[in-house]
Order: sequence, then structure tokens, then C-alpha cells
Amino acid sequence: MLPELRSIEQVVAEDDRFATLRVAIDAAGLGAQLGARNRGPWTLLAPSNEAFAAIPADSLKALLADRPALTAVLAAHVLPTAIRREEMLAQGSARTLMGDGTVEFALVAGAITAGGARIEVADIEAANGIIHVIDRVLPARGAAPAAAVASVPDRSRQVAAILELAIERGVPRFNAGDVSSCAALYELAVASVTLLGADFIGSGAKAELTEALSRGSEHQDMAERAWIYRRAMDRALDDVRASNGPTGQAQGER
Repeated sequence: MLPELRSIEQVVAEDDRFATLRVAIDAAGLGAQLGARNRGPWTLLAPSNEAFAAIPADSLKALLADRPALTAVLAAHVLPTAIRREEMLAQGSARTLMGDGTVEFALVAGAITAGGARIEVADIEAANGIIHVIDRVLPARGAAPAAAVASVPDRSRQVAAILELAIERGVPRFNAGDVSSCAALYELAVASVTLLGADFIGSGAKAELTEALSRGSEHQDMAERAWIYRRAMDRALDDVRASNGPTGQAQGER
């Protein structure tokens, strides 16, 4: 059997079972994180079209229009390692790229579940990881709806919270030698913040973060990629703190 040469992004884009997921990934701007340039390996817990259809239409429409919440939800479906079905029960759980922290694996009525969702089709191979089709969309605790974000008097504090959380979770991974996971986590945070627009982060910070995304994607060295994103994140945080006061010190080395 020939090895699968398509990335996770390509497999999702070409499989009709993932039509809604493809729309969600495009709306969040996260295709590049699962694309050919990002070698992973990743595990994508991919909700089927039917899983998305179980969400009330108005709620799904609101989610697709709310980039921060949508990014958090999708990130809860990405694991920064390749896990096949046969390994899940022995492993017990796995951390997510961002969002809730961990996904628990269990055996329920003869079927393996991930985060409570039943795995309908397992071990779809991709060049940079594994895809499992699941029967429901996993929640992302702490994802603020658009209305809640809009009601915050100083929305740039939301930007600081996203970047600080990414640094808090990325530093231990980098220090433990998991530089690819750290770089992907930082890239996800920077992309998410950039998509919020200049009203949230200011035109200067938006331009700098956008440039960091471009420069980082050119590096095959994951450590250097992580540092490109980290430096841009630190400068963006400095700008936010200078204009709004402290929002809490991110953990890790500075």
C-alpha cells in the first residue's frame, strides 16, 4: 500500500463527510495549521456532517461567525501527537492543542469514545497525522460567545488572555523538547488573534503578527518558528499592557 501523501487539511477538503468541518476550518482560518507545511504529527477528531447537523441551526451559524469561539472549539479537536484507536485505551487521555486541556478515551457499549464522542471511523491516514471521525462536536470550555466579547469594554484584554494562555501552555512544551507542539500552539494563537482584526489589537500589532505568521511559515526549524511567534506575541502583549494596564503575568521564562 502506498503511503498517504495528502495532509490532514487536504483529506478534510476532499472528503464529503467533512463538508461542514471544512467550512468551519476555513472560517477560523486554521487550514494552514493542518496543512502540508506543518508536519505534526497531529490527531484530528473530525466531527462528521451529521455531528454538526445536531447543533441547532442558529447556534451553528453564530459559532461559524464567532472566530474566537470557533477557533477554541476546533482546537479542542486537535491533539499534538498521532494516536491510533488501538492506543487510546492504554493511553487513557491526551492533551489538546488548546481549549479544554485533555480528551479522555473510554470504552462505552463496545465502542471507543473520545471526549464522550463515539469514534465512527478510525485511523484515516494523512501525511502529517491521523483522522478519526466522531459523532458529535466536542465543547471548548471557556470559549466566549461573540456577544460576550463585544460587551467587554476593552476588547484588547481578550487578546492578552489568548496570548498569555498560549505562552503559559507553550513554554513547558518547548522546555520539554516538544518544540513542534509549542510552535503550532503559538501559531494557532497568533492566527486567532490576527483574525480578530485591528479593532481588537491595533493596526500596528496586527501588521506585526501577520508578518510573524508569514516569516514563521518559511522556517522548517520548529524551534526558530516558535521563537518568531513568541517574540511577536511578547511585543503585542507589551502594547496591550501599555495601553490597558496589567492583565496578569504569563508563566514561563521571559
